[in-house]
Amino acid sequence: MPHAAASLEGAPLIPVVVLTCARPEEGEPFRYFDKTIARLLEESDVDFEGHVVIDCTKGDATPTLPEGWELHKMGRPPNSIHGNKWGYWRALEVASRGAAGGLVFEDDVELAPNALRRMASFPVPRDLSFVTFYSPAVFQHPRVFPGLWRTPTPVIGTQAIKFTADALRKLVSFQQLPAFNAFTASDEMLECARAVLGMKYGAHCPDIVQHVGDESAVDLGADLRHRWRRAHTYAANLDAMALYARDELFR
Repeated sequence: MPHAAASLEGAPLIPVVVLTCARPEEGEPFRYFDKTIARLLEESDVDFEGHVVIDCTKGDATPTLPEGWELHKMGRPPNSIHGNKWGYWRALEVASRGAAGGLVFEDDVELAPNALRRMASFPVPRDLSFVTFYSPAVFQHPRVFPGLWRTPTPVIGTQAIKFTADALRKLVSFQQLPAFNAFTASDEMLECARAVLGMKYGAHCPDIVQHVGDESAVDLGADLRHRWRRAHTYAANLDAMALYARDELFR
């Protein structure tokens, strides 16, 4: 279960960071977040540091956190336009505190069985800076050859990504560059940073995370139900650790 110190074996724990914000117009302001956290806690034998970054720009409401998790409040800069890049970059900064990289989630996701275990134990190859476990823009059909795809497709969606420690340091520093003003959405900004910094990424196939949100809470109610926001290779009954037997395809 989550801890704030190193695991029993002495290895540093991987930070797991969930980005959220209140959605008061829906009656249950943290309904996505609560379900996501409950799902992560089902894999109680996976050691990690639990963190929650909450965008309080629209209000001060905060969710109930599991024991041992740390809450990080933030707000968008004054007079800034809508978008979740500020919250996402705060999540990257929190994840960068880990010595061995980190996992960053958005709150409106569904995870396949053992998805957290698969992501936490999955080694990002040396030639890559991060691996995304939700890639509908890459895999546009449910029948796709499994493996780790090194793809030229732009990053679309930041629902579940594992970053190396080096990548996190570089991305956090990127916030100081003028290019950080180019976009307001987290995925557009991550793609911009990836291109400027010369990073490469991989897309894990099949998707072991599904996006379940229908409407953006930070982008003026933008509709998220279109083809680019639904994972086509995701199967809710797939045991993600069953892929371990074919790990030669993911290197």
